[in-house]
Amino acid sequence: MRTAARALLFVVLVRFVVHPLYVPAYEGPDEPFHLAHATDFGWTTAPVDGTIVTSVVAHPCSADLRRALRCPPFGSAPAEWNVLRFDAPPPAAGTIPNYERHQPPAYYVIPSLLPIGNPIARLLAMRLFSVALIFIALLFPLRAVARSRGDEWYAALLLVMLIPGAAESLARCANDSAVFLWTAVVVWALDRRLSTTWLVLLAAIGPLIKLTAIPIVALLIIWTLMNRSRLQALGVAVVSALVLPLQWLRGFHWGGTVELNAAPAPFNETLLQIAKGLARSGYTFVKTGFWLGEWSVFRAPAWLLIAVALFAVVALVSMRVRRPPQWQPNVIALLVAIAATLAWFVSHRLFWGKWGGVGGWYAWGWLPWLAVIAHDFVQIEPPRRRTLFVAGVVLMIIANVAWFAAAHAVYRQL
Repeated sequence: MRTAARALLFVVLVRFVVHPLYVPAYEGPDEPFHLAHATDFGWTTAPVDGTIVTSVVAHPCSADLRRALRCPPFGSAPAEWNVLRFDAPPPAAGTIPNYERHQPPAYYVIPSLLPIGNPIARLLAMRLFSVALIFIALLFPLRAVARSRGDEWYAALLLVMLIPGAAESLARCANDSAVFLWTAVVVWALDRRLSTTWLVLLAAIGPLIKLTAIPIVALLIIWTLMNRSRLQALGVAVVSALVLPLQWLRGFHWGGTVELNAAPAPFNETLLQIAKGLARSGYTFVKTGFWLGEWSVFRAPAWLLIAVALFAVVALVSMRVRRPPQWQPNVIALLVAIAATLAWFVSHRLFWGKWGGVGGWYAWGWLPWLAVIAHDFVQIEPPRRRTLFVAGVVLMIIANVAWFAAAHAVYRQL
């Protein structure tokens, strides 16, 4: 299994390098707005810079982005690999509001220091910066965790990283990759039982990257409460809330969440409509976590979704649940994650006026922790485990070929 893990690590690294080079400029969800946050880094609200706006307009884009900026459709100009062409940007146009300006600042500090003026070159640099964070996580903290959990665990983690949605979510110009690295460091720190000083530092950093760190912060607090003193657990909890006054000083409430910083849309649905809306949001969250289709949201083939569903059913039937000695921190953190995600579905509906708009890329930052939960709480007998692993490898090869085929059909449309 060690050889398989090494081979999968190589494949994952190649997949994550190719992805940001292949995907057209600004095709990663919300990329112009994350790019603008790093380009004009500051404490207060600011619009998307006019140079970025004109760069977006000069490149083929998705229908969603085209409605806002009237950029040309795919097929009107070469799109695949176009982030490798650093054409001189046209004169700056007017600015537009930046709905990602509310994001906490930690991820954007290093990209903001890059002395790169061309928007496309900066976009590519930020994509590759995200990939570098994933590499660091896989090669160091997660490889260290694998020493206590085994090469099979590491190989399974790497196999999951080949799901198309992983590269779509983590190899783009956005802060989810930093959450992934931070989560990997957290699970390593708990595995090594580092001092409370380090846990306090980690609890302070996570929410300053993105508020999706909240479930992992809950894990840190409960673990500290059960393994250290109450005072130390209180310290972890207090420093994790530092993001609130920081974001307040930047002009945002509730840590900066968009949905809680604006007036909600009308809401007069019945309980049945709410249940259907939550079900739709949950399905969208899972589906787009597996295959997003970038900002164009091109769909996965139905046969592939059926194959993945059958594989998931077989895997679930093969699992046996077990209870580790100290199960409470992970279970409580998982409940926090579920509750926060459901609340997010509702707040998104209140803000945008429709269900199903929360993408699954938010969950990819939790993968190192979810992999630990799977190892500690689930057991599969060795013969079935090997069969599932081989089937998973074959399925991921097929899924990635299908993804690139579907993407090519969209980006070269004439």
